[in-house]
Amino acid sequence: MIALLAALVVSLAGLTIAFAGQRKLRLSTLGPDAGGAWRSFLAPLAVRLKPQGEALDGVLSLLQQAGKDGGALDRFLEDRALGLLVGVGGSAAAALLLDDEVGLLLGLAILAGGVILPRRRLEAEATQRRAAIAASLPSAVDLLMTSVDAGLSIEQAIARVGKELDGSWPVLARELSLTAKECEASVPLSEALRRLARRVELEDLSALCGVISQAHELGAPIVRTLAEYTDTTRKLRMAQLEEHAGKLATKLTLPLAVFLLPAALVFMLGAAGIQLLKVLE
Repeated sequence: MIALLAALVVSLAGLTIAFAGQRKLRLSTLGPDAGGAWRSFLAPLAVRLKPQGEALDGVLSLLQQAGKDGGALDRFLEDRALGLLVGVGGSAAAALLLDDEVGLLLGLAILAGGVILPRRRLEAEATQRRAAIAASLPSAVDLLMTSVDAGLSIEQAIARVGKELDGSWPVLARELSLTAKECEASVPLSEALRRLARRVELEDLSALCGVISQAHELGAPIVRTLAEYTDTTRKLRMAQLEEHAGKLATKLTLPLAVFLLPAALVFMLGAAGIQLLKVLE
């Protein structure tokens, strides 16, 4: 029964994600008019599901971190409405097809899954995007140092690095290109960097933006500042790796004792046991 419950919940998750993906694929293939029926059907429920106040700010921030465009909020609300409808339908089917207690529990699980899954998927996309930016950050810092050392201003260097990283690290390249365009539109560099840090919500990138902004405002050499930042970051990462390696040895102690010690005892005592049996015979 537990396996059946788990299978049904997983099936609901797959159906919710599949329906949302199929809807987006249909809209992108057939054009914006093809989504009129979907939007007119889901719009009333989506409007009622729209969060307010701090909850809305949290959703908008999460959409930015996931790299979504301006109309992403409406699509996210439509996905939540679709998940809620699938959850209600699945919970009703579970209550009708299964026993009372089992059907009730499964129905509640399906309903909760239909409501929660769209946000969890968005959080997963944001986490994956931040991981991609974190992986590309060392290359970006090296290119920034090279560009500034070659005589470019920091604004020009950011634009150049955005173009250079477009093929290998498109996520960070997109963010840097947007920052460069904001600087071209007369947005102060410090404000453009603050917007970049706020869009991504990555600690390493926020620290880098703060270092560049402070050095630019104080007139400090950007290359030397970036070199010091790189050296500090490298030492911090080495310390984190050493700490992780130290914890790993402790975590391996119990599995080694459980799985290797019995085998070692059998190996060491086996020969002695055989010799003892021969003597007794």
